Amino acid sequence: MDGNDFCADYHGECSTLLKNEEAEYLEDGEEWEIVSEASVLNEDSEKDEFTDVEYLEAEESETSNVSELAKSLRIWFIKNKIVRNSANDFLLILRAEASCTLPKDVRTLLKAPVRVGEQIVAVTGGGHMWYHDIESSLVHYFRDVTPDVQSFELNLSVDGIPMYNRSSMQMWPILMQLHGIPNVPVMVVAIYSGYSKPGDAECILRPLVTELNKLYEKGLSINDKLYSVSLRAIIADSPARAFIKQVCYFNGVHGCLKCKCLGIILNKPRKVFFEDTCAANRTDEEFRKEPFSDKGHRKGQTPLTDIIGFNMIHGVPLGDKFHLIDLGVMKKLLS
Repeated sequence: MDGNDFCADYHGECSTLLKNEEAEYLEDGEEWEIVSEASVLNEDSEKDEFTDVEYLEAEESETSNVSELAKSLRIWFIKNKIVRNSANDFLLILRAEASCTLPKDVRTLLKAPVRVGEQIVAVTGGGHMWYHDIESSLVHYFRDVTPDVQSFELNLSVDGIPMYNRSSMQMWPILMQLHGIPNVPVMVVAIYSGYSKPGDAECILRPLVTELNKLYEKGLSINDKLYSVSLRAIIADSPARAFIKQVCYFNGVHGCLKCKCLGIILNKPRKVFFEDTCAANRTDEEFRKEPFSDKGHRKGQTPLTDIIGFNMIHGVPLGDKFHLIDLGVMKKLLS
């Protein structure tokens, strides 16, 4: 089992982790490492304490049946950010005194991926990027299960997550959900980390665009059966949309993503509102031909226009339940 297998196994729990904003980037000298669930890994530990070979063997032999105790310990280790040495000592006591069937190393208990640091690269404009391809994720998840579909429609979501209260460090994950297959967990396609939002959409999105086009043209083979793959939608809030689509914010005069109505700016209170309900709709063809302008709707080039069969208007929803209802209407009703 290699690092990619661990990353694929990790997708289900990592998606939950991202929601709780528990994933962390730690800087260890000159090397960056995504530790996510295993924020306990790199503090006060010795390099030769537990080798990767021993860790892999332990993972295969001891985590086939995870007990309720192991699940509770996993949550407790993450919530309290227990360092690795302390966690390992605690596991040793439980194994010796309570005769518990637990792994020797906390990395096995947390199902932390190994050698992820080798897959992280620096990107233009600052920050670091980890990309785990779509094909490997799907093939690994369905290795023992035959998909009950003929094709995969992908929903991708992009958003920024602050990492610390006293630091500008932030993480921008790209998550993947299979439309119409609710039982499949959300999978992590890529993660960007830096002290500001990504400065270059080309570096962040180009690997994703290249793979999407490859899968669209050749399909995806799972257990000797070929499935078609297409991108259905990219869901993002306003800052993320402005970055990935290279358009102005919703509070700009040309900020509407769906039509060509012009916003009206108020100075007191400082707001922008759109009162035109009869404006012409934006189209994919017009968006692709629209000249770049700092004052217009489209500000620059985006790799998304190279995705085969993707509609730049209909494929990027204006909002989602989380922002429109949970943090929108419901938040106002409760406040």
